[in-house]
Amino acid sequence: MSGIELNGPVLDPGLAGRAGALPVPPRTRRRLPEILLVRGSGGQGRKAVIGLLGLVLIAVGGAFVVAYATHNGPWAASDSVEYIVSARNLRAGRGLGLYTASGRFQPLSLHPPLYPLVLAGLGFLDPSLIGAARWLNVGLILISALLLGLGLFRLTSSLATSLGFGLTFVSLPATLWYSAGAMSEALSLVLACGSVVWLIVFLTRGKMPQLLAAGACAGLAALARLPWLALLPAGVIALIVFDRG
Repeated sequence: MSGIELNGPVLDPGLAGRAGALPVPPRTRRRLPEILLVRGSGGQGRKAVIGLLGLVLIAVGGAFVVAYATHNGPWAASDSVEYIVSARNLRAGRGLGLYTASGRFQPLSLHPPLYPLVLAGLGFLDPSLIGAARWLNVGLILISALLLGLGLFRLTSSLATSLGFGLTFVSLPATLWYSAGAMSEALSLVLACGSVVWLIVFLTRGKMPQLLAAGACAGLAALARLPWLALLPAGVIALIVFDRG
């Protein structure tokens, strides 16, 4: 037998051991960009490890900048007050909401609930929740940089592109501004990034848990900031366009 047959395609024995030579169902190959499917081995694997370490250093650097910028606490706006006070009331057993000037308790309705819920869960870091908001943002910028860099590498197979994008992300004034404040943008962004990355992984591997993870992240992102509801129709469109058959 001149080749090894795996799920239909016939491979040369010399190529069978290479990760980039694994067969892909024909319909998948037609529909998905090849760059999502082929991965190298050997020297490329070592470069990937070095690139991952570089990406981790970039993410840690971004987290350090945010920790330094929020040394005296994150900045706050009127929305921040509602988030933090609602979270404090929840921890006190009163529910997620605010007291009005008349003394009536009003459930939180003007903003999505996820951010104050997360703050309430992190109350062990700081009962006032100011420190909890600070350290939450430090962790979120680190996770966001890693997700974006890894997702872009999965999409392009280019270490330079993923490292450059990660460095650009943690250096953007908008990224640092929102990461230094007690607002929901940083939380919603990391969830949105997680949704996109899981969707890319599903499109390349086709396992249902990955699609469920993408949908869960998209739903949670919308629970942090409503504009991320756009992820749901965008994901459906991606599934249609890159349908694996």
